[in-house]
Amino acid sequence: FGEVFDLAAEARMRLSREEARAAREGIQVRAILPQSLPFQGDREGLMLALRNLVANAIDWSPRGGRVEVRIANEGQAIVVVVDDQGPGVPESERERIFLPFERGRTQPNGRAGYGLGLALVRTVADLHQGTVGVGSSPLGGASFRLELPYPSEAEPGLPAADASDEILPVPPPPADRSAARASARSLEPRVPGRR
Repeated sequence: FGEVFDLAAEARMRLSREEARAAREGIQVRAILPQSLPFQGDREGLMLALRNLVANAIDWSPRGGRVEVRIANEGQAIVVVVDDQGPGVPESERERIFLPFERGRTQPNGRAGYGLGLALVRTVADLHQGTVGVGSSPLGGASFRLELPYPSEAEPGLPAADASDEILPVPPPPADRSAARASARSLEPRVPGRR
């Protein structure tokens, strides 16, 4: 189901928005992404899941902290890992935080969410027959891992993925919003008869 799109390119573009917010809060976002990663699925749903995971990591990270996002093809699965330097998630809450309207402790910045962000991540994972979980991060905080089944390279309709990972700084968004819209429009497929 869904459409074929370049998951790495889409993530790179969307992460720039979260990076700008993180920078305002004194948090560094580092992305480790392949050059390209063709995937078939719900583009907007997956980008919402990625945004929720990264926003959650930023919310829980201390000022001066770091968030790392890694997207990789691990053979039969696409794996998205988001690590932070926050307080982590107690084992007693690790399943419950993915339920709708369930909230963990109050965030260090005093904000309280509605308990929907991680529930939406779980829903997107389920729709793609994938999984999501949380554990301890090597950075000292939480490590969220989203796994999505990935067809073999021989699967018709999907071009081969470029497996070479590179560490990419997430570019800041353009100061001029019209330039950002024009840049995003340039990535859209052209449909005859439409502007």
